[in-house]
Amino acid sequence: MDKEVGERIRHVRLDKGYTRDTLSMMSGVSEKYIFQIERQHTGFSVDILLKLTKALDSSCLLYTSDAAD
Repeated sequence: MDKEVGERIRHVRLDKGYTRDTLSMMSGVSEKYIFQIERQHTGFSVDILLKLTKALDSSCLLYTSDAAD
């Protein structure tokens, strides 16, 4: 699940024209941590996901293909 969410975060961020630095300032999540999440180098908590979702104004990050099962 982390992998597909990380990919979605990157996709939404790029669609909105945000750099990692911009997203970091908007969410309070470090730029380095965002990079690691997007590249699937680390896991993340629900709190981090909610911060990124709010900053990106994108609730689609909360839904996974697992949720449809």
